[in-house]
Amino acid sequence: ILRKMQALAAFGGGGGQRNMVEFRCGKMKMDGNGTTVRPDPRKGKLAVNKSEDGLMHLTWTDRAGGVVEDDFIIFPGDATFSYVEKARSN
Repeated sequence: ILRKMQALAAFGGGGGQRNMVEFRCGKMKMDGNGTTVRPDPRKGKLAVNKSEDGLMHLTWTDRAGGVVEDDFIIFPGDATFSYVEKARSN
């Protein structure tokens, strides 16, 4: 996925905020103690897009309301996607 995003970013991909990649996903939240994460029950969508100013954005949108809750600017080499086989048991 990351190589595809980098190739699309280099190509330019047209105007506007067109999503280069998007998929349905949930979200986790850190507890107040800072050591445990808990699932957020809402359904969401994660998307990577390139805005008109050329910046890459990683956004998480609540699918029920269509509200963008998180919007992070990412730079080449700053982020990676990786598959987690299985959570370790504690």
